Amino acid sequence: MNIPFALRTAISLLCCLGLLLPSTLFGASPQPPSAPQVRPMLRMVDSVLGPQGTLHGKVVDSRGAAVAGSPVVLVQEAGPVAETVTDAQGRFAVTNLAPGTYLAAADEGIGAFRVWPEATAPPSARSEVLIVSDGTLVRGQGGLYQWVSENFWLTSALVVTAIAVPVALIATGRDSKSN
Repeated sequence: MNIPFALRTAISLLCCLGLLLPSTLFGASPQPPSAPQVRPMLRMVDSVLGPQGTLHGKVVDSRGAAVAGSPVVLVQEAGPVAETVTDAQGRFAVTNLAPGTYLAAADEGIGAFRVWPEATAPPSARSEVLIVSDGTLVRGQGGLYQWVSENFWLTSALVVTAIAVPVALIATGRDSKSN
């Protein structure tokens, strides 16, 4: 099958152009999800607020040793509520908290807590929260995907080169055979 050189060149250029254009131009519009999205769940732990709305807690590593100097951040849906740092025994205290649910993050650990005033706390509520900083928190940073997304033009140039060089070599080989 003998395809004219101009047609081969036009097809190659269209293929390269297709790689450079955003994929959203060719895709269907996003559809709303048919089922609710599932978020990973943390086990909610009940805790009792101390005097002046104080939440007491401790940060330990996976072996149970206290983690000193660990930053602790309490977050609600609206955003960060309080920040503190653990003492030499890994303990922390945050005052002036309102009853409600909080996420507490410290180093590589996270916990979900429902804090209650002492008068309405369930019997199983704890007086101190515990955050285990065990190193299993994965943030998904780095790697090939991040490099590709940060270097779009370089990645595009590599893809175009990977396609154009073999096409040019094949075209040159066929043209030299026909002479």
